[in-house]
Amino acid sequence: MSLTVSIASPTLSNRGVNGLLMVFCAAALTTPSAMASESETWSYKLTPSFYATDHERNAIDVNLRANNGPHAFWIGQYDRGQDFKQTRTGYEY
Repeated sequence: MSLTVSIASPTLSNRGVNGLLMVFCAAALTTPSAMASESETWSYKLTPSFYATDHERNAIDVNLRANNGPHAFWIGQYDRGQDFKQTRTGYEY
């Protein structure tokens, strides 16, 4: 099972998206692993990317993925100046 939600809007507030990414990153970094049993252990992967092209503005893509057993959640933000912005989130099982 896979679910992906994408939001592409030139009017979407960056402050709201950045805040959501920061909360998700903070939760990933502060999860007390000593409190979780082995079957409840979450693993996290943060992937920042920078894209430079000849005929378009540079772009930044930041993705955070959280895995627990067969479950995977992710959130991402792609930003190419004022040309294109997209927030993505999803779940896989």
